[in-house]
Amino acid sequence: MKQSISLRVGAGILGFISLITVLGSFWTPYDSLVVDPANRFASPTWMHLLGTDQLGRDVLSNILDGARTTLLVGLLASAIAIVVGGTLGILAATSRRWIDDVVTTVADVFVAFPALLIALVVVAAFGPSTGVVVTTVGFSAGVSVIVVTRQEVVDIMREPYVLAARFSGGTTVKIVARHVLRNLWPSLVVQATSAATIAIVAESTLSYLGLGTTPPTPSWGRMLASTQQYLLVHPLLTSWPALFICVSVTGVTLLGNGVRERYDPNLVR
Repeated sequence: MKQSISLRVGAGILGFISLITVLGSFWTPYDSLVVDPANRFASPTWMHLLGTDQLGRDVLSNILDGARTTLLVGLLASAIAIVVGGTLGILAATSRRWIDDVVTTVADVFVAFPALLIALVVVAAFGPSTGVVVTTVGFSAGVSVIVVTRQEVVDIMREPYVLAARFSGGTTVKIVARHVLRNLWPSLVVQATSAATIAIVAESTLSYLGLGTTPPTPSWGRMLASTQQYLLVHPLLTSWPALFICVSVTGVTLLGNGVRERYDPNLVR
């Protein structure tokens, strides 16, 4: 980590966001759903470190609760993208020609559509739900993983050590397990961080539009939507969720770039 500033900064930011997410799962200063009209629009104090919103709810408590929803969507969606996309990418690169053609053709069709656009269509059809957002964004981001992983595996399969393993009697399954995955994991980590950033932005956008996480579950996107009308009167209300969304996306992106800088052989050279 000493050799990559991006890796250090990204790991630090992601560690902080993960810490407050875990903290919010067990403890918050106040109940995020408790309304206190007499304490509306309170400025940050020792009682309310980030102030209160238009209903008198503690902003910090809502931020902590919303972190669990937003980051969980990013984690689960990136896991789906890597498992599905990585598996199909390896399958396309190591299987028969017709399987490769089918997988790459389907991937090329869907990769032309942004993940957020596909998520909007699916959520509009099936209704707002966190599960629908996770599944849709995960599979949408997995399409890009298929394209990148397939090309990476094709290049690895042409390496001399893979040819030597094949001539030594190694089966495709053994070659993938012993050689391909070992050289592919840095790329998969970078793609996982990219999928996570897409998922975080998509969940926040859909929640902002009222198509994501359903009330009363807190979400950073819903906090933005509910406080935007007070932007000129009380700008801090909108600034806090927007700041945490930006910081989370920046941290995940820097972490992915740092991993690539550290382990990509071309960049190392």
